[in-house]
Amino acid sequence: QVLHMPLLSIYGLSLRLEASQIGVALSLGSAIYVIVTLLAGVINGKLSPAKTMILSSTFLAVTYLVAPHAKDIAGFALLSCAASFSYGLFWPSVEAIIASMGGSASLFSFSWSSGTLIGSLASSAIISLSPILFFYYISASLALLSVFQVIYTSRLRVGTEAFSPRVFLT
Repeated sequence: QVLHMPLLSIYGLSLRLEASQIGVALSLGSAIYVIVTLLAGVINGKLSPAKTMILSSTFLAVTYLVAPHAKDIAGFALLSCAASFSYGLFWPSVEAIIASMGGSASLFSFSWSSGTLIGSLASSAIISLSPILFFYYISASLALLSVFQVIYTSRLRVGTEAFSPRVFLT
């Protein structure tokens, strides 16, 4: 997620959008993120955190796959909102899964911080790539993550909701 804002900013500049347009579009996405994270508990309750995480990863993969078709401010704002919607579902799902495993807030903070670290290290590499190439790369990565999540959750024992390495390795 740490790559989301810089990537979209670079893409917005490549579309020749004004800085103020980019800022408004990214702010709309951030507002969607806040709203969705507030609703994520309800969604996790209806679908399960694992299914919500798969849904959010898949939706984000599709969002980034079609991202190069956003060619104006409306498409760019929609792209920002769709990606933020996915992130707003993803992180609360991860938090719920960690909590169901008996994990703590510090474990969640570790996962969040690790992602930020990796993203920060990768940011110099993405600046040198075309944003469109990176959209395709991240879309493929997210699609693989979604497939892994489906395979992984299908191995969970009946009646359990948590991801557990013990379940996967048995």
